[in-house]
Amino acid sequence: MNLSVGDVIKLDEHLDEPMIIQVSGFPKFIGQPGKRKHQLAVQIIKKITEEVETDE
Repeated sequence: MNLSVGDVIKLDEHLDEPMIIQVSGFPKFIGQPGKRKHQLAVQIIKKITEEVETDE
């Protein structure tokens, strides 16, 4: 994925709700989107294990 300054990434989640973070197409973490020092950020809340179900 090639991203440049000003590119927009559309999310299927609301910014006030936790989201599933995928790595190489696999759900790996649950994170809370937000901002840090005027930058968009995601705080990792939990590591997804096999027993955690996702809606994907």
